[in-house]
Amino acid sequence: MNGQLTIHYRFGLWPGEAAWRLKVELSRHANFAPDELWTVRDLSLSETNLSHLLTSQTTLQGTVAQLQRLVPSLEQGSVHTLFLSVSPHREGFRFTIVEATDDLGRTVSFSGHGGNGINHTIDFRPAPDAKSLNVTFALHPSRFVEFTVKPEMGPAPHPEKDTAEPTR
Repeated sequence: MNGQLTIHYRFGLWPGEAAWRLKVELSRHANFAPDELWTVRDLSLSETNLSHLLTSQTTLQGTVAQLQRLVPSLEQGSVHTLFLSVSPHREGFRFTIVEATDDLGRTVSFSGHGGNGINHTIDFRPAPDAKSLNVTFALHPSRFVEFTVKPEMGPAPHPEKDTAEPTR
């Protein structure tokens, strides 16, 4: 990628407005300062159940980040859902997963990461033979840009033309 990002937004803004005022959040995904990071190691995948509470917590950027539960999903195969909280809510900060690996050092895919509220839910998809997770989190400030744009209507879409000859 050349360092440029293009976003096409297709829905929700009324084209009849004279101008739109937009506020865009810019959030890092790497190069975090040490005081923004928290690594939790050896989160057991074999001891996960609804009643097993996790006790890991730390203080990051003036908040308490606390793991609550790691629960296997019965409907989604080897998916494990982690419930955690960051309290009190810090306006303008984002909670991000930096890295997730299993006990053998393999990268573990995840979804639902990131967010700027108090409660977070993250789905991890470890390999079936994984025994534990190692997860690095970051709580870091975002940057915000506000600007005003004038909407312009693009050309009307052209219906697809059927170029095939009719069959006889």
